Order: sequence, then structure tokens, then C-alpha cells
Amino acid sequence: NQLKMALPFPYEIKDVSEEEDKVIKKYYKEYKRPFIRIGPHGYILNAGYADHASEIYNFEVRPDDVWVTTFSRSGTTWLQELVWLVANNLDFETARNESITKRFAYME
Repeated sequence: NQLKMALPFPYEIKDVSEEEDKVIKKYYKEYKRPFIRIGPHGYILNAGYADHASEIYNFEVRPDDVWVTTFSRSGTTWLQELVWLVANNLDFETARNESITKRFAYME
């Protein structure tokens, strides 16, 4: 087994301007945390992303990975349970005894 070195996160991360922050919070009134801009296209994400940017960038994707992508509050956990059961020969015993957070990686 060779250890893989994590690559440094290659994109600039900077705070949004005060004016941009006001515009964003006009539409997301309940969201109190700051926002940041990422990379040359200036994608806007919550500031918490910066704490995990390198981990996400270096996340190893395998050819047999199955991705569950959903909107918030739309049955994500339910779908994760179904996908896990199908991928694991309907092993209800393990599903019942081990938390979905241990059986299913989650990236928001």
C-alpha cells in the first residue's frame, strides 16, 4: 500500500464583499453565517466549506461508487437506507444495528 499525499486546495478562497453579503442575506434571511467565493468563477458557498475544501478536493472517488443526490428535506435518509440495502444484499440485520452515518458516507 502506498500512502497518497493530499494535494493542496488549488483555488483561491475569499470573503464575499459587504454588498454581496447583504444581497445574499436579503434572500436567505435565516442564514447568519458568512459566505465565501471560490476559484476563478467565484462560486459562492457558506464559509464552513473552507474548513473542508482540501478534504473534499482530495476525496477519492471509485468507479463503483453510488451517489445519492437530493434536495434538503426530500427523503435523503430514506433513500440512503434503500440504496444501502440494495447494494448489500438486503442485509436488514446490519442496517438495523449500525447507524446510516457509519454505513453511508455523507457530503453536503
